[in-house]
Amino acid sequence: MSIHLEVIPSSQRIPTAEELLARTQITLAALANNSAALRIWSVEKFSTFNPQIRVIDESGCEIRSARLDFNENSCGWVSLNGDTLVLGFRFDRKTETDAIEWREYLMQDVATRAAVGAEIDGFGYENAAQLGYSWAMRGSLGRSKATWLLAGVTATALAELTDGILWSDDGGADWRRMPANPRTFLEWFPDWVDANFS
Repeated sequence: MSIHLEVIPSSQRIPTAEELLARTQITLAALANNSAALRIWSVEKFSTFNPQIRVIDESGCEIRSARLDFNENSCGWVSLNGDTLVLGFRFDRKTETDAIEWREYLMQDVATRAAVGAEIDGFGYENAAQLGYSWAMRGSLGRSKATWLLAGVTATALAELTDGILWSDDGGADWRRMPANPRTFLEWFPDWVDANFS
């Protein structure tokens, strides 16, 4: 079963791979004393972290100094300690045809869920709808807990860089807490992954 964690931005800022790498390193360091994260990392014998973030084009070549608004034939790659742990992500720009559906989805599904109980105050749903793009960390329930924790760390870093929120409606995170604020997401996500992801 395929799942995803989506980052929905509200600012026009498109980070580079280098900026996302720097923020991901900070976000990883913030989990240094999280007991669930430490359990998850220890299963795959991670004691030090050397993340890399790359954008790969359709021919398999790395795009240097890449902005993260790459085309649909390219993809982003996040890895830890060489390629010991690897996760792909996509940039999804909505077409003009999709723009109306995207706006309705944001306003009717995502914003309504936020009003029910997520800790999201002042998020710019209108801005997000006008921007018309998002990023998605993709995986499957068969992937390791460490891979999915890395997805959450990277998505959090990207949401922080873009004044975004995190969203999942397919089992990629706790549905009761979606959409999520990147400032609080990692307070509960490692425990959720440890308990639920298999």
